[in-house]
Amino acid sequence: MGTRTYGLYGQPIVKNISLSYALCAGLLLSAAFLILFTTMRSPGLRVTGVPYRMEEARPLAKMFAKEVLPGSPVYGMYMVRDRIRLIFTPDIYKRTALFQEYSVYRMGRAMAVFLNGECSLAISTASKAQVYLGRAVENVTKLKQSGGADTALLREQAVSLYGTLLEHESLLHELRERCGNQQDTMRLDSLIEYNRSLQQSIHGEL
Repeated sequence: MGTRTYGLYGQPIVKNISLSYALCAGLLLSAAFLILFTTMRSPGLRVTGVPYRMEEARPLAKMFAKEVLPGSPVYGMYMVRDRIRLIFTPDIYKRTALFQEYSVYRMGRAMAVFLNGECSLAISTASKAQVYLGRAVENVTKLKQSGGADTALLREQAVSLYGTLLEHESLLHELRERCGNQQDTMRLDSLIEYNRSLQQSIHGEL
């Protein structure tokens, strides 16, 4: 669909209005994602690339209780933001740090949801936190096996990941004690077992 005009010598010139609208929409969408990417960045990543430790997750739970939590339609924007950051982070060390950062903040959100009395949703969110930790541990293992890794940085990330895994396990046990549903207990037992397997994997890299 377009409008037809004529040039100086009578030649028809077609201006495709639909194409113009599509280009404008694309630019606006790109700008929106850029704003989302820059304004909603999580403050948890240190300059060194190593996330804050999990001792901050408990106070973060109260803070997140006043923000967007899992179950909210807006929460999907956070997940899109996280995926975009990963796409534009090709460096494996920084990607590993992002995986760890995402796991810490999802665990904080899980505890916040739990404080609102939603055990099932809290466990689902905690499960995603463990998945991100698993991807971080997998990256560290690959770097170690490659033989060309920065030994000092690799060890720093391994030590930090091991600490986060221990702290996640503590929070998972806390959820297990307070969520009395048998199905929830089974799910948490599975997460705790997976967490411990990651601990064993990363401990071998220390």
